[in-house]
Amino acid sequence: MKHICKIITLIFLFASGSVFGQQTEYDDVISKFITYVKEKDSKSISKIISFPFRRYYPVPDIKNAKEFIDRYNEIFDDSLQKIIVESDIHKDWSEMGWRGIMLFRGILWLDTNGRLIGVNYESKYEHDKRIRLINQQKDLLYESIKDFEEPIFVWETKKFRIRVDKLENNTYRYASWEISKGQNEKPDLIITNGEIVFLGNGGNHEFVFKSGAYEYICDVIVLGSTTSPPGYLIVTKNGTEILKEKVIKDVRD
Repeated sequence: MKHICKIITLIFLFASGSVFGQQTEYDDVISKFITYVKEKDSKSISKIISFPFRRYYPVPDIKNAKEFIDRYNEIFDDSLQKIIVESDIHKDWSEMGWRGIMLFRGILWLDTNGRLIGVNYESKYEHDKRIRLINQQKDLLYESIKDFEEPIFVWETKKFRIRVDKLENNTYRYASWEISKGQNEKPDLIITNGEIVFLGNGGNHEFVFKSGAYEYICDVIVLGSTTSPPGYLIVTKNGTEILKEKVIKDVRD
């Protein structure tokens, strides 16, 4: 998913966590990871990741160990490596209960078994790549929806293709097509002035768009089970649910 969600999620997590400040049972876990980074051992790090490994949309996620090794330096640039290697286990790492262990305010996450959960850091290379991909997206879109500040996601359900973008006024735009249509065609529906609603501190959230008696809800699942879809499209009329479709594909390539 998109990095704005990650950032706000991490704020909630930091507020509820506790700093180590003393020796803990996770010292070895953290030390081992720091050693991997210090030695630039991308192969060992690739073995402690659950794929796909999320990157900031629309940069493609990393699908497997080989791809991670190939893209390692794109993520772990000199600045991030320095932050990790010079970090103090007892001052800079925090244990956040069932959520895992975070470095500083969530720049990087491990689980308590030492698996790398996520890297919420964007190198210059990835930043430039993301901007380039956004511009490429805009070139391929229908004229009336080319103008946006940041893409959030593109979803496919059984019947619909859905695109949500952040606009310059800090609101969100919903555009949808029948699944058989492309994003270069005129959308069947466009709704602006959408808002984001966070559901607790697990990261799950909704993008809500209102049009007369209808409400279109993109229910984004960040924290779910292994079988959870990326989210659901829910449509209500006068408060009554009239459609609910799970997301079959989160389009990231």
